[in-house]
Amino acid sequence: MSTLIMTVGTGRRRSDIAEALLFSIDRHRPNKVVFLCTAKSEKETMPFLAKGLGQLEYEVVCLPNENDVQYLYQAYLEQMKKYDQIVVDFTSGTKAMSAAVFAAAISREAARISYITGPRDSTGRVTRSTDVVALSPVEVIAERQLQRARELFALYDFHAAARLADSYRQALPEDSPLKAQAKTIWMVSAAYDLWDHFKWKQARQYLSKAANPREGLVGVDTAQLAANADFLDAVVRKSWGYERLIDLGNNARRRLEQNRFDDALARLYRAFEYLVQECLRNDYEIDTARLELERLDPLSAQTRRKWRSKAKQTKGRLTIGLRDGIELLAEFGSPVGEALIRMYWRKQWGPQAELGPKDAGELQNWLNERNASFLAHGSVPAKKHTVQAMLEAYGSVLEVMIQPEEMHRLQEQARFVTI
Repeated sequence: MSTLIMTVGTGRRRSDIAEALLFSIDRHRPNKVVFLCTAKSEKETMPFLAKGLGQLEYEVVCLPNENDVQYLYQAYLEQMKKYDQIVVDFTSGTKAMSAAVFAAAISREAARISYITGPRDSTGRVTRSTDVVALSPVEVIAERQLQRARELFALYDFHAAARLADSYRQALPEDSPLKAQAKTIWMVSAAYDLWDHFKWKQARQYLSKAANPREGLVGVDTAQLAANADFLDAVVRKSWGYERLIDLGNNARRRLEQNRFDDALARLYRAFEYLVQECLRNDYEIDTARLELERLDPLSAQTRRKWRSKAKQTKGRLTIGLRDGIELLAEFGSPVGEALIRMYWRKQWGPQAELGPKDAGELQNWLNERNASFLAHGSVPAKKHTVQAMLEAYGSVLEVMIQPEEMHRLQEQARFVTI
């Protein structure tokens, strides 16, 4: 049900204003009309209007202070809040009335804003109504709102950016040059939001579609979107690989930049855990979820005895935690394990070394901070400097593990676009 809201002035003869407004009503064909009047226009112009309305439902709202824009804006805004679908006509009334109703219509995102045109006399007044010129408020405010969506995107708030852009993607007319911008922001933001939540398969589908020239995205590097899709294709296909290691680190870095330190720390804990699992699996065929004792044959007698003892206690089902995984890698002589063990213990470690809490290295302390956070087992907020240091350490271990050329290629594939 549409409601036409009109400001009502007095014109030269009163009947001339009534004629123009009735012309607008005939063009818009609303279910109801709300006339915003002054005391004078209610008394002198409304009688002419009433004669031409027939059975159409209408309401007269008379307000004082017809030259106070701020007062009128607030008053008109309250009137508009009463209706769902509104069209606003600002043809007549004082300048303050026209400015106020126009601003209120923009604020309420009216369906249309219109005014009457026609031939004018020497004073500039329209002598005969011949046309209604209308514009859509959504186009007036869309550009600023889409810029806001870009700002949210730059802050990695992809969900909010996608929702905001999608509302204008749907509301803007097909011929609007802003519609393609809204679609671009919506599609890329939605893809990156899925990616940030580790929904890699869905994100890959969005990015592959976005990279297709037929989608008509604008102002975005579609070649990079295609590279993103290729990166996620590898993430989806390979349960264990460098891509997931890099993705975990990048995800943690984005949370750090958002000052979401607990989230970043939780991701980094998983990143170090996954890194150890990946090395043991790929280099030594050891599954951390189900250790086979014969895999430890190359290691020291003391290590083998320790794990045989654990096997008796667990009825043969052996799982490898993060600390055990680091120490196994170090004993195997893995370069990654050697890098990690130097971070985990301050003193020289070996299978026979007796080290305790006082000998904990930086990595062990960082992991303990994660365990004390509310997202793990405690209630202590994560610290920014811990996340920064841990992220830097993670990057240094990846450099031991991955060749520089390969690291550069993968990081470039995983790079998010700007919009």
